[in-house]
Amino acid sequence: MYREFNDEEVETLAAFIQTPEFAAIKQKPPYQRAYDVAHHLGDTMSPVGFSLSLSAWWYETDAFVANPRIQDSFLREAEAELGRSDADGAPVLAALTAFAAAHAGRDDYARRWLAEGRSRLGDNPQGIAYLEAVAACLADISAAGCAPDDRFEP
Repeated sequence: MYREFNDEEVETLAAFIQTPEFAAIKQKPPYQRAYDVAHHLGDTMSPVGFSLSLSAWWYETDAFVANPRIQDSFLREAEAELGRSDADGAPVLAALTAFAAAHAGRDDYARRWLAEGRSRLGDNPQGIAYLEAVAACLADISAAGCAPDDRFEP
């Protein structure tokens, strides 16, 4: 699904797929399903968890926006990822998280993440440009250039 599993994990997953919990997970889009499996195996709050929740945002945008639980997971994962980010990555991560939060209708989170990104800017021209673009979108998330699949040209 998202990585190779060792023999013990395969046994754990074989039992897990027989549970009602997994039956509910099966109905979810692929990245949300993988995130729930990762959570079951203890792979969340890590780069793996962040990657899966970010992929849910990027590749399953409509389902992400409709699911407050995956939004909450993404915000928690982004917070943990921020702690692992270097000076160049932190502002971009903050802008990306603000953008996802804005699309999910979580404007308070979006503003908080923009403030976090601005506080970590340093001398990162791409981070500055991305934060400015996201800030402009917060005024009207439906404006041209603010769709999740629009290209960002710094």
